[in-house]
Amino acid sequence: MQKTLLFIIPIIFAFSMILISASSPASIIEKSGYNDILENKPFYGIKHMRKVISLNSNRDVIKNLKRKILIRKIGYSLLISTPLLMMLNAIISR
Repeated sequence: MQKTLLFIIPIIFAFSMILISASSPASIIEKSGYNDILENKPFYGIKHMRKVISLNSNRDVIKNLKRKILIRKIGYSLLISTPLLMMLNAIISR
């Protein structure tokens, strides 16, 4: 079990980073024309995506942004679970 966790932890960490990077809504926000409202930031968080959803009426943009929010939340939860798995591994190895 300990060796399995040691193998899985870096994979989960890398996958969470990929999900967080893949959930970048910059192109969707630029196409919708709301990047001026959001001060043209290099990184848009979930709060910014929700703001664009509330201001937008295009269903495709709303659907894509909601999907990006879900992917970002999954990425964050995997990122948070990585240290928890490391602690679990330390407890099991005793």
